[in-house]
Amino acid sequence: MLFGEIFGKLIDTLVGGPVVKPFPKEPVKVPPKWRGKPIYDDEDCTGCRQCERVCPANAITIEDKKGEFFSYELNYGVCIYCWYCIDACPTKALTGDDHSGLYVSNDRTKDLIKSGVPYVECPVCGTKVLRPSRSIVIKQFGKYDAESLARASVCPKCRREKSAEEIDQAVRDYLSANE
Repeated sequence: MLFGEIFGKLIDTLVGGPVVKPFPKEPVKVPPKWRGKPIYDDEDCTGCRQCERVCPANAITIEDKKGEFFSYELNYGVCIYCWYCIDACPTKALTGDDHSGLYVSNDRTKDLIKSGVPYVECPVCGTKVLRPSRSIVIKQFGKYDAESLARASVCPKCRREKSAEEIDQAVRDYLSANE
């Protein structure tokens, strides 16, 4: 390239403005089958830890704080948007946002989701168990209300050792005491 061509391009750039394209003012249209960020819904989470096990980037951290709650943390700053966690989730507590572009932020603390699944009492014996997910309760009982949630919260030990009548009576007593 001759000096004259280089000098001509320099003058064009100085007079005409930047050569690079400006950032678009409207949202970028994402291609088909785009994998955006995973979205977490704590109402459907059972704390099974499948998402944590399959995450290749270790972006998901789950900690069991016995007797209180099951803490869940999803770090989008580390996430590689592979959606393995979404594929592994049996209750669909993780779903994908495939309509938006890539989420990038300078503040890594804003790229963090912290949530948790609380423990509830077994209505029969009072043992602390993880709250059943909304999707499991609806699948079992056809609705999601206080009674069906209490019935789904019966611990495995009581399900094995108590009769259906004893469980029904304990659930009714539990609901009347907690109204």
